[in-house]
Amino acid sequence: MEFTKAYLYENFVEMTQELLVALDRVGTIVYINQRGCEILDEQEESILGKNWFDSFFDKSLNDEIKGVYLELVNGNMEFIQYFENTIMTSHNKSLLMSWNNKVLYNKDGEITYVLSSGRDITLERECESELSQTKIALESVMDELKEKVSITVR
Repeated sequence: MEFTKAYLYENFVEMTQELLVALDRVGTIVYINQRGCEILDEQEESILGKNWFDSFFDKSLNDEIKGVYLELVNGNMEFIQYFENTIMTSHNKSLLMSWNNKVLYNKDGEITYVLSSGRDITLERECESELSQTKIALESVMDELKEKVSITVR
């Protein structure tokens, strides 16, 4: 078996634990990797061709997020390489994702596709919040102990 770049890339893409998605200029999903299908809890066939923003964002934020995307691909805003936002799975489960993005251009310099790599950071953020709350509680207990206990050194 010959190890071509295409073969290696395909295998790297499928082994990643991140959601990889490619969108066209209007936000239609033209590619999603297997991990992305698992995260969204849908089959590839039912995902491809859907509008990313209409299908996987909370309806209350859909128009705003879609509008920003369209402004970006039309060159009216600076492209955002990294950001975090919440997506909705097919079963309405909310996931906080961190995204890295790259644009692809045609020979005329126009944006044709946006590639995004997303990592589910929901549990990470929940743990950070719990850790922060625990730290605050422990600091409060320590302050109370300092007031009540005095140590005498002989």
